[in-house]
Amino acid sequence: LAAAEDEGRKISGRLEAVEHARDVSETLALLVVAQDSLFLFQQLRIVRINGAVYFGSASYVQQALQEIDEANPQQKSVLIAAARISHIDIAGAEILAQEARRRRRLGGGLYFYRLNQESYRFLRHGGYVRDIGEGAFFPVMTDVTRALYWTLDPDVCRHCSKRIFRECHGGVLPDGLRRQRLLQLLLGCSLADG
Repeated sequence: LAAAEDEGRKISGRLEAVEHARDVSETLALLVVAQDSLFLFQQLRIVRINGAVYFGSASYVQQALQEIDEANPQQKSVLIAAARISHIDIAGAEILAQEARRRRRLGGGLYFYRLNQESYRFLRHGGYVRDIGEGAFFPVMTDVTRALYWTLDPDVCRHCSKRIFRECHGGVLPDGLRRQRLLQLLLGCSLADG
């Protein structure tokens, strides 16, 4: 009887893993497709993950994030609406850190909005926050689009007619102010000095 109960628990655990993976995959697939019809960000894709990012869903999450590149190679940055991520295990953390490094090599980044404290602590304790980037995590009530605007490629913005971000209407391209500050530091003077 004990052996049968133990086998039942194993089967139940496997079914839960499959169910979680299916939930995560359906959520990502639906939102990645829906995003195209709702928002036309040229350089940023926003997706939501519901459920756990763990050994049972990690490979699908990785595949879905990489498929973004195939759909639109200019979307080098991905913002994960992470409020509904319930748990991250080592396999999930490894995939997220690997994806963040890959996106940085492409010239973009992987960002998280509203990741719960338990998952964030797990990533920090395992050293994954260092791999993903300290500035990649945005808590509730953060103006994420304002922060991410400055990470966009100004050459793409220069030719974009959408002007979706509030900052797009300010007349300064991404990194414009940073470029001026860098010039000031290098030249040792203010740009107003001539």
